[in-house]
Amino acid sequence: MDRGRIEANIFRFREHARYNASDVSTAQPGPLSIQMDRLDYDRLAREYNTSLTDKLRGHGAQGTFLEHWVPDEDPIRGLLNMIEAAEIDRLDAISIQVSAQTLGMGDLGRLREMAEGLASIDITAQEASFLIEATGIGRQSAIARRGHGPSPSSTAAARNRSESSGKRRETAGIHPSLAANLATAHGKISREGLVAVPQGSVRYLCQQDGDTLSLDVMPDGRIAQARHQAIASADRKTLVDLMCQLIEGRTVQDASDHAGILVIDRLRTASGTPRTVPGVLLVANAGQDVAAALRLVRGACQAHAAATGAAGTANFFEAPPAPQWLALKPEARLERISAAVAAFIVSGGWPSGTIQPLSLDEDLLGYPVRVLVELGDGLSTQTKPSVLRDLERWLKGRVEPKLQVHLAPLKDKNSIRRL
Repeated sequence: MDRGRIEANIFRFREHARYNASDVSTAQPGPLSIQMDRLDYDRLAREYNTSLTDKLRGHGAQGTFLEHWVPDEDPIRGLLNMIEAAEIDRLDAISIQVSAQTLGMGDLGRLREMAEGLASIDITAQEASFLIEATGIGRQSAIARRGHGPSPSSTAAARNRSESSGKRRETAGIHPSLAANLATAHGKISREGLVAVPQGSVRYLCQQDGDTLSLDVMPDGRIAQARHQAIASADRKTLVDLMCQLIEGRTVQDASDHAGILVIDRLRTASGTPRTVPGVLLVANAGQDVAAALRLVRGACQAHAAATGAAGTANFFEAPPAPQWLALKPEARLERISAAVAAFIVSGGWPSGTIQPLSLDEDLLGYPVRVLVELGDGLSTQTKPSVLRDLERWLKGRVEPKLQVHLAPLKDKNSIRRL
């Protein structure tokens, strides 16, 4: 990667981190009125799915709000995801073209109903497609956040979206999809107290509304200990405790950037359900207690930055695989992967050998996590991207969470050209 691309990526990262910080602040900036070209939903969804097999990351349209967008098998949810991605970038309106093959006449009422409270939807029927104009994106939810309260119809629509697609429903404390797992974690507090630092070391504190969080940071910038005390709310106390567990071993910058996302993911997957909320669930819409817990963590991180003079927000931290995985011999790792792939093939009802693990390679950081696989002829071109995604999820859940699945490159079968 050349220097210009690296600098561009760092700039995008900083802008993303700055917007994330505004998500949890009390100020609510209004949406930006940006004129967008008409979006071809079918083409974008097709290109996204194709990119899953030939790109490592960044499958959305780079440099646009579509970086936040993920299509869905249900086109209604896919369209709502697109509108919500526009809201994340504070766009006021977008225009989307959808073919009549993708979106039927019977879907239009459902789209309007589920989008109520998120945007105003105007649909124009054309010869073989529909033109969907989404305007006023996020304005109604912004009014509700300022305390004016939503209308009864928008409240019902928000409830419908939460139950059907589980997205963008703010609650007073915690998003409903996370509440049950959070309640289960109440009795598992393990990071309460004040960090004990060696003599001569510095304890970094943040106190907000009587709540306290303290950090012990190692010389290399990684967090050795994180503790909390005097938090009265049971939900908030549990959320902060989970964040303390999750940020230990990470750098201060990474804790500030990702503590909120990490705790949401921990609660989302605690029940074993891989997709509790279809769509985008962020700190901004996961509940006020999640945002308050993240502010406490970021406050302690800012105290460290102020004391040490740390500058910049670039974050290149990558959590390593589990020590148990690293301790295995190479052949033992590949055996575990092969066994898991065989079980995945059986679960899908495919013939033996449909997916063949070829090797386990190291990533750029030297960790053995890149699983190279070869797909047999029994899978169609259309199903291969989804099968690869499902396989990676399967391996992450059953073998090692850091594993990545990569499709082996095809070799030229002409022996003369290979000379």
